[in-house]
This record gives sequence, structure tokens and C-alpha cells, in this order.
Amino acid sequence: MKGEVRAFEFEDLYSASVASPDPAVQKIVKALWGCHCDTRNHPVSVAAEGWETMRRIIAFLSTDLDISSASGTPWPFRDEGDWRRNEPLVLEVELPPYDQAIHCRPIHPWWDRIPTSIGLLIVVGSILAMVVGMIACF
Repeated sequence: MKGEVRAFEFEDLYSASVASPDPAVQKIVKALWGCHCDTRNHPVSVAAEGWETMRRIIAFLSTDLDISSASGTPWPFRDEGDWRRNEPLVLEVELPPYDQAIHCRPIHPWWDRIPTSIGLLIVVGSILAMVVGMIACF
């Protein structure tokens, strides 16, 4: 949660955790699978809402509670009361404060979002502009 784990390292950690005999750990690692793209080695990122879920997971893993089967805001806790009673456990981990620039980086850079045909037109247009500029200088 410091912005240092990359996708492929996350996959290795995920693979090791999925075999855990603890059903809570199995449910948590399955829920975390969506935090990365398995085709690009990018820093693992989450939005602010995901950060809060991560905080709850950290606190939950420090308890001996059974994991809730319900989804929603207090998950993996059963209810908001369980979460609030155990929230101080997160402070023991010394997490950095959430920073969108570090913790919510786009997985794909902006240039990956340009359709191929448009990207080709941009490249061809740039080359033509340079050629025309060079011809105009002579």
C-alpha cells in the first residue's frame, strides 16, 4: 500500500496466498485480484474507495473474526460496528496517507488509449508537418 508493489510481484504473492487453508484469506485474495492487470507490469493502484477497503482488510486480518459473506462498505467485517471497533488495528501498521498521485495511477498510459488508426494518422501527420517545414526552410 506504499505504491511499491508491481503487478507481476502481486501475482506471485497472490498465487502463494490462494492456497491458504484460511477461508478468510481465500476470499480476500479473490477480492483483490481486480487490483491489477496481469498483462502489464504496472504499479498496483486503487482509488480512494479501494484504499478504504484495503484498510479494513488489514484490520480484519489482525482479528480472529469470521469473514462476512455480504459485500458492501464494512466488508470484510460483518457490520460497521465491527469495523469501527477494530479500526485502530490499522494504525499499528503505519500506512502512509492515501495519495492519489501514488496510489491511483492509471494502469495504461494515455498513449495506449489512442485507437491505432488515430495513432497512425498522428504519426503520419507529424512526419508530413516536419517534411513540409524542412521544405519551407529551403
